[in-house]
Amino acid sequence: MIAVLSNPLSTQNKLAMDKIRDVIENSHDIFHYEISTIEQINDALVTFADLSPEVLVINGGDGTVQAVLTHIVTHKYFDDMPPIVVLPAGKTNMIAEDLGAIGRVPHEELRRLISMRDMGILQDAITSRQLLTLDGLEGNSRLCGMFFGTAGIVKGIEFCRKRIYPLNLPNLLSHVLTVLLLIANGLFGGRKSFIRTGPITVKQDTRGTVVGNYFVIVVTTLNKLIMGVSPDGGAKKKGMQYLSIDQDRKVLLKSLWLFLCRRLGRQNEPGQVIRTVQDLTLSLDCPVTLDGELYHPNETGLLHLQVTDPVPFVQLRPEKGA
Repeated sequence: MIAVLSNPLSTQNKLAMDKIRDVIENSHDIFHYEISTIEQINDALVTFADLSPEVLVINGGDGTVQAVLTHIVTHKYFDDMPPIVVLPAGKTNMIAEDLGAIGRVPHEELRRLISMRDMGILQDAITSRQLLTLDGLEGNSRLCGMFFGTAGIVKGIEFCRKRIYPLNLPNLLSHVLTVLLLIANGLFGGRKSFIRTGPITVKQDTRGTVVGNYFVIVVTTLNKLIMGVSPDGGAKKKGMQYLSIDQDRKVLLKSLWLFLCRRLGRQNEPGQVIRTVQDLTLSLDCPVTLDGELYHPNETGLLHLQVTDPVPFVQLRPEKGA
């Protein structure tokens, strides 16, 4: 059985939820649970656990995906965890695209999954990923996800949502344009740059503590981001892939060149740090993002990131180069 959890209010589902329902109605052995609030995720997962599905599908936006992953890790509903499929039903869809989804047509990706199940090739597509755990957010207990960022990247997300997304450009073009505009602002904005933040203290594993001014800090368990950016060179090592870029004009110019050449994140450069870490503590007073959702640190200003044990997922399409 395929268990599908849908949030009809996510970006793409608002436009095409009826197409998801049509795919399900014209297929067999599928249990569909539609939620109207995030609070209903627990009830949906309890129901799914009683059914012991062979695969669990998350059909929702970034916030829904993050909430489902957090519930699964926190409450351990399943004795035998089914592999997870993430449909591209949100606006950003980084996790879905990293797992082989294409475009913004969740009903087509669901149809592809059903075809894989019916052809008996689903088991061959199972992979595993670790999740990030994040503690220290204002008004939240531990959250789980796959992409964390702070410093300029948060301003980039806000700018993209307010100025770029309303242009209705393709996702990739929107994100590339945002990155280029952020780098330009970092290069030419000076001390009045809107992406500039205060000093951030970073402690990685057993290494010493470093205090710096950063253009961006990214921590992820995704294999790739955009334009070929692969933290730690896409080496797929266990742990979190950490990438930081200093707020420095020469460093930003070199980063811009590497980004345009699709080589950013492949190796350490002056002012850039790229490595795999297992434990990360940040002290900061600026907003952060987890899978596209924005948060603030609590009153201590201390955030703690670690990784979970591997979680099974379905790779809807083979990774390039695999």
